[in-house]
Amino acid sequence: MNDIVQLGDQVGLIGDVHGDTRFLHDAVVTPTSRGCNSLVQLGDFGMIWRGTRSEIQSGLWRL
Repeated sequence: MNDIVQLGDQVGLIGDVHGDTRFLHDAVVTPTSRGCNSLVQLGDFGMIWRGTRSEIQSGLWRL
């Protein structure tokens, strides 16, 4: 198994999310709109996925 991750040439760093989906959305959209092609989560992600309809419809499961 290869544990090396290939990152793009512009890397965004995301800190503690603590389950705040609005913060997470902005933390993904803002850097990607500025050409960032890799994101690294450094802090507490804090998401518990239950597979509910609203979670699936939000599209956040793709993260």
